[in-house]
Amino acid sequence: MVPTYIITIIYAITFLIGIINFKKVINNNSIYFFVIVLLGFLVELQGTLSQYVFEHNSRVGYNLYKIASLLLYFLFFYKYIINQFKKRLVALIAVIFIVFSIYHYIFIHQTILLFNMSVSLAGAFCLIGIILVYLADVLNSNKILKLQFVLPFWVAIGNMFFFIGYLTVFALAKKLGFYYMYSFIVLTLNIIMNCIFIIGFLKSKKEFNE
Repeated sequence: MVPTYIITIIYAITFLIGIINFKKVINNNSIYFFVIVLLGFLVELQGTLSQYVFEHNSRVGYNLYKIASLLLYFLFFYKYIINQFKKRLVALIAVIFIVFSIYHYIFIHQTILLFNMSVSLAGAFCLIGIILVYLADVLNSNKILKLQFVLPFWVAIGNMFFFIGYLTVFALAKKLGFYYMYSFIVLTLNIIMNCIFIIGFLKSKKEFNE
C-alpha cells in the first residue's frame, strides 16, 4: 500500500507553488481550481493524520472530496468555454452525472461516506468528455497560439493524463489481476498530473487567464 503522506506532500507542493504564482493566475474562474487543490491537500492530510497519529485508516472525507472536486472541475471548465452550445453540452453532462450519483447513492450504495467505484468511473468519463469539449473550444479561439500561457489548458492536460491512465489501469487490473500494483500506478499518475499543474502555474500569464 502506498503511504498516504506521499500524496499529501504532492498536493502540498502543488498548492504552495500555486500560491507563489497566485497573482498571475487568479481570477473569478481559476479560484475553483485553487479550491480543488486545497481540498485535495486537506483530505490527504486528514488521511495521513488518521493513519500515523491516531493509528486508524480513516478515509471518510475522500469520497465527498471526489464528488466535490468533480463538480468544481465541471464548473471550472464551463466558465472558460466561450461557445454557448458547448457550454450547454457541458451543463448537460454535469446534470447527467449529478442525477446518476444521487440515484446511485440513494437507491443502490445507500451512503455517500464510503468510496463508490461506479460513481468514480462515471465521474472520470464525464470529466474527460467535458475536457474534450473545452479543448475543442479553446483550439478554435485566439488563444491557440499561446496555450502554454493558459492555466486551464494545463489543468485539462493533467486531468486527461490522469483519468485516461486511471481508467486504463482499472480495466487492465480487473482483467489481468495485478491489483497489487494498482496503488503504485495511481500514485505515479498523481505525481505526473501534479507536475503538469505545476508547469501550468509556472508558465501561466495573467493576460491569457482572464
